Amino acid sequence: MRTNNHFMGKSALLSLCLALFACEEDNKGPSDIGNNTSDVGVIDVIDGGLSDADITDAELLDGHLSDSDIPDATPSDLGVFDGGTPTDGAVERPLMGLYPEAPLRFFGGTGSMTQLVIRNDGDAPLELSRVTILNASEQPSNVEFSLQGCQSAECALNQTLCSAQTPGCIEHYTTLHLNYLNPDRSATDEGLLVIYSNDLVRPMHRISLSGTDQVCLPPVPVITSQTPNPQAGQNILVDGRSSVAGPNAVISDYFWSFEEWPAGASSPNFLPQGQVLTSFTATVAGNYRVALRVSNSCGATSTAAASLPIEVSSD
Repeated sequence: MRTNNHFMGKSALLSLCLALFACEEDNKGPSDIGNNTSDVGVIDVIDGGLSDADITDAELLDGHLSDSDIPDATPSDLGVFDGGTPTDGAVERPLMGLYPEAPLRFFGGTGSMTQLVIRNDGDAPLELSRVTILNASEQPSNVEFSLQGCQSAECALNQTLCSAQTPGCIEHYTTLHLNYLNPDRSATDEGLLVIYSNDLVRPMHRISLSGTDQVCLPPVPVITSQTPNPQAGQNILVDGRSSVAGPNAVISDYFWSFEEWPAGASSPNFLPQGQVLTSFTATVAGNYRVALRVSNSCGATSTAAASLPIEVSSD
């Protein structure tokens, strides 16, 4: 029995169900219905999906499925990005971070350079497989832009970055050096840098490239320590406010990292990251070496990192 373009209300459904049961008791009824209510396809009309074979008599009467008919969700059903907390333990994942995150800009025309820092912000090893440079038509080309050390538009990286959260991790970031060639001496050029990795969120990361003849001098990072006589277990404040932005520009981004820390210390982290003032906790006494790179508002990045040694004494 089918109904076309009709909406059947709950009372109508209940009446129909009672009538069907009456037919079964009397063993009477239309031949197209039969003696078993499970032969009736009315549920297909009402819910648009379940067949009558999936519904019991009690469910037919009250118009809904019971809780026992719906399987419980398991942690594997939740998916990777549902935001829940699986009961069988969290899964470690790599996560690619970039500095600067904005499009890479090249200033000064032919021969200008810039850098891209790739870091592992996750809690599992980040595997960088290869990079490809595309032109404005998104075709592989290293005519306008090129990667230092690479002779073609596509190059293998085959590099693994450990997680900064892993004890003893040192190589949790790497730096790519790119050139703007501009052989036709055009005023502007556009392109793309594509990075391939095992990042579950963005396994193919696309970064815009923009070259221009406009001059933008790179900024110069400067670090000062705001914690005199630092001791183990203390929160140590470092400051990038003395960095020089360059003519007609301001510092827009700060990238803090560690070049060295004492043996036996857990991998230190800056909190907050990306700010002019930040801090870290020295878990043990010894020598820590802090590094800073900066970018400015016209798009240039410092050509070298500033470095500051900090001697931490015991309590």
